[in-house]
Amino acid sequence: MNKVAPTPSARSGALHRLDDVPSVSTYRPPSVSAVICAFNEERNLPRLLEALLSSEGPSFELVQVICVASGCTDRTVEIVSGFRRLDTRVQLIVQAERLGKAAALAEGLRAARGAVILVENADTVPARGALEELFRPFRDPSIPLVCSHLVPAPAPGTISDALARTLWEVHDYVSTIEPKAGEAFAFRRSELSVPNDVEDDDTFVGIASSSHGGPSAYARNAVVYNRVPQTLQELLQQRYRVNRQVFGLWRRTRMRSSTWTLTALVPALLAYHRAHPRRAFRMFLLGSIEAVVRVLAIGTSLLSDAQVRKWAPVESTKWAIDQVPP
Repeated sequence: MNKVAPTPSARSGALHRLDDVPSVSTYRPPSVSAVICAFNEERNLPRLLEALLSSEGPSFELVQVICVASGCTDRTVEIVSGFRRLDTRVQLIVQAERLGKAAALAEGLRAARGAVILVENADTVPARGALEELFRPFRDPSIPLVCSHLVPAPAPGTISDALARTLWEVHDYVSTIEPKAGEAFAFRRSELSVPNDVEDDDTFVGIASSSHGGPSAYARNAVVYNRVPQTLQELLQQRYRVNRQVFGLWRRTRMRSSTWTLTALVPALLAYHRAHPRRAFRMFLLGSIEAVVRVLAIGTSLLSDAQVRKWAPVESTKWAIDQVPP
């Protein structure tokens, strides 16, 4: 993924080339299609749909919310159908069988007609004004991809919660150096095709879409809330899955997530340590866990060429996000 040139505004979420932004009087906001991939998301999906459909701003026009229900056995389809009756922008695509997120995402992208596409996980909720912050950088016509700022939703303070929050904070620092496409990001529509068996589909789409234009952008003020694992077992489960996908994608395509790029990861870790020196032990513990999990993920991937499309959900990350800071 292309880097954003370092500037004093990098950590504020501002554009890196403000001089290229058209004036409000001449700017025509792009049409936006939101694509949501859902597998049994009845607990959080209503909050996400409400947040998306009520969002508005001068930098975008939301014309479509596509929800791909992949092999759902709960009330996901029923919930989306209810929103569809109330708002014609909502579109439901039902996959009778769960084929994996990449297959669901590919089908959602084929149905998208907006000039800009928002990809957001069904277990997240954007903060008030987050979409305006996310789409504002597209005022610069050379920017192909904009990544949001993931922030853990309020939760009980467990050890795993603290470690996961630290991890997301480090990812924030990484994204100021090399934007990371994750649970919520937007890109200009192109002839992008997502293979059904691609691993780490977010990184794949992020890198592929960012190859059509100038530097990618990180909208730090575009805050999107998600849940993080609440037990150590779940944290290990999530990190193994993520790293197995990241390595699998690199092995087959040589596309590499910014969190696996030393030129982004090392400066981010150093900057985070300087900002939070009292968290040294927490960083050491998190780094040790991540190192072990990465070795395990690489080893199991090398021992088997099988691509894992369907992963068991991490239960606590599927809890509803009931409270979002104003």
